Amino acid sequence: MEKGQRVIIRKPGSFDVFDFEDFDIGEIRDDDVVVKMNYAAMNHLDLWVRRGLPGVTYPIVPCSEGVGVVVARGKNATFLKEGQRVLLSPGIGDYLSESYGIHGETCNGTLSTYLKQKSNLWIPLDDCIDDKVAAAFPLSFLTSWNMVVRRCNVKKGDIVFVWGAGSGVGHAAGQIAKLHGAKVVGTARGSKISKIDSGSWDLLLDPAKDDIVSAVRDFSPKGVDVVVEHTGAKTWKRSLSILKRNGNLVTCGGTTGPIVKINLPHLFIKNQTIMGSTMGSFKDLKNEILPRVANGDLKVLIDRGFNWKDIAQAHQHLEESSAIGKVLLKIE
Repeated sequence: MEKGQRVIIRKPGSFDVFDFEDFDIGEIRDDDVVVKMNYAAMNHLDLWVRRGLPGVTYPIVPCSEGVGVVVARGKNATFLKEGQRVLLSPGIGDYLSESYGIHGETCNGTLSTYLKQKSNLWIPLDDCIDDKVAAAFPLSFLTSWNMVVRRCNVKKGDIVFVWGAGSGVGHAAGQIAKLHGAKVVGTARGSKISKIDSGSWDLLLDPAKDDIVSAVRDFSPKGVDVVVEHTGAKTWKRSLSILKRNGNLVTCGGTTGPIVKINLPHLFIKNQTIMGSTMGSFKDLKNEILPRVANGDLKVLIDRGFNWKDIAQAHQHLEESSAIGKVLLKIE
């Protein structure tokens, strides 16, 4: 088999850390599948890995999501065929286990012309979903599904508040909450509001202009049942202020800073719950989320695409917080 080429980060740093290297595919074992990759998608995780994330072993190939076509397989990978379009699961193993891994963080990621991985991590794709959409949804929608459905059990009549409606996680969380019958309040800045599908949102607020706490209290005087947090330091105090008695705050990140303060009497007197959430199950990705994306019940917001040779520009674009939706990388 011909050699592959991949992007590699040899050590953490700024936008100049990306190299391209040739590599051998190596032996194809019985459970392996080799896929010629067409697209990879970016997440804030990629920014953290590039800058230097504790626990990451360098050098590493970035990106957690990807779509391509099967070009070779081991003898046990009988449910997949050569020429079949497939989606890679961003996570590896049981997401509740200490051994759980994520492509592009705990092992090499998807920014590669060829990717060899175990057959149980690939999901066949129907023609009704194109490569761009398929590459863009797994990590953010899986993360959001686990937060909204599995952790908070959002149901009809709940009021859910979501920071960053234009982000991958925020856009997904709003739709998933609405799909389960909730009223949904979200935030987006400036022109981003006009570019977000308003059908999933009962109220969209601009944190640069609106008093978030007052606006939420006007909408729901007792506060909200669920706050979906992924921004951290800059929003944490307001998140707790708008959370009602017996409410749940669920967080999967801290893009504005990881250190926050908690007023303990405020927390226990109101019987509130704060919970963390990382990724979700392969079963949910394949059986719950993918079918809803494929049939249009859940819509994927794509900001723009870059050629993978322009990986540095793509990182700068995402880091500037100008993206509305997912950033894609075309692998050629």
